[in-house]
Amino acid sequence: MRILALDAAVNTASVAVLAAGKICAEVTLNTGLTHSEQLMPMVDRALTLSGIDIAEIEGLAATCGPGSFTGLRIGLATAKGLAQGLQVPIVVKTTLDVLAAGQVPHMGIICPILNARRKEVYTCVYKADGDRIYRQSQPQAVALSELLAGLFEAPNVLFCGDGVDVYAEAITAQWTGKPLFAQGLNRYVRAGVLAELAEADLKVGKGKSYLTVEPYYLRQSEAVLNWEKSHPGECLYD
Repeated sequence: MRILALDAAVNTASVAVLAAGKICAEVTLNTGLTHSEQLMPMVDRALTLSGIDIAEIEGLAATCGPGSFTGLRIGLATAKGLAQGLQVPIVVKTTLDVLAAGQVPHMGIICPILNARRKEVYTCVYKADGDRIYRQSQPQAVALSELLAGLFEAPNVLFCGDGVDVYAEAITAQWTGKPLFAQGLNRYVRAGVLAELAEADLKVGKGKSYLTVEPYYLRQSEAVLNWEKSHPGECLYD
């Protein structure tokens, strides 16, 4: 099965091509360019590196959030457009699930954190037993201090995600002992991991129509929150 996977929901952007169970090409960038400028060239580059033509793709995979509202919309719109044009199924995974899956093998707790601003993180707690991962909580937007308070007694906690770049110092200051932080590209959402997760779903017919795919925001955008603060009691949508 030939799968094209892409993520643009976080600060980095990532595209991968998987064929016959192997990642043929993976391109991950954090160049400061907007994802709208770089995502399609990355798709072209990954396909070229893999030697696979776009017409040969049999399934799409994309992250559905949480993350940057703008990046998330760009990534999903691109994936849905490609799935529609190619008439292939699409699989979506949360950024948090993809981050957690990228940390195996691990024994203990995996805690992806994405910077949600307002001194909060998007997160979900996972228990890892070697190559197996079990979700221990629901995805949520929560204050970092509240998250850490619930993890102090947990064994072997590994933090990953772009929130580590922002909050590593604060976590270290509040943690008893030395916290574990994912290193290198494994700290971030990788489209190669997403492609591997999607392959398992597509093989058993769990792919979806592009028409049914929706973003998973977890909370309202800054624009909506600011509008509600300045217009208390008014109806935003009539």
